[in-house]
Amino acid sequence: MKLILLLFTTGILSSVSYSQQSEIADWQKKHPHVLFVEQGDYTPEFKAQLESFNRDVIVYDSEITMGLIDAYASQTYEKSTIYTVERIDEANDIKAWLGQNKGLKIVPQSQFITQTPAEQNSLIESGALILEGEKITLQDIENYEATH
Repeated sequence: MKLILLLFTTGILSSVSYSQQSEIADWQKKHPHVLFVEQGDYTPEFKAQLESFNRDVIVYDSEITMGLIDAYASQTYEKSTIYTVERIDEANDIKAWLGQNKGLKIVPQSQFITQTPAEQNSLIESGALILEGEKITLQDIENYEATH
């Protein structure tokens, strides 16, 4: 009887663990701009690199949990409400700039890094705007204007 109870309990815990892993994987697919980084790997240099690529991070100690993801989502929502006015102004500036630069090829970083060196050079030589991240920012525009 104890063996059956033990097996039943183990089965339930495995099922819950698998369910949470599946839920985490699904969330990550929907939020590819968010990286999971182990606490020991999250150095100031690495943090600066991620910020320059406009990447969000969830730092975990020993394992990733839905609790960490929920805390991140809550924190992101709070930040978004604080910076809404600034983001609207930035979005309007970006829209205006894009309106003045119609036909400009814009390449997200994830697409650029998957290209061969020859294709990357071709994009650069053609005057394409290569983003630092996945979405255009005022920093991307400033960098582009400084070099073109």
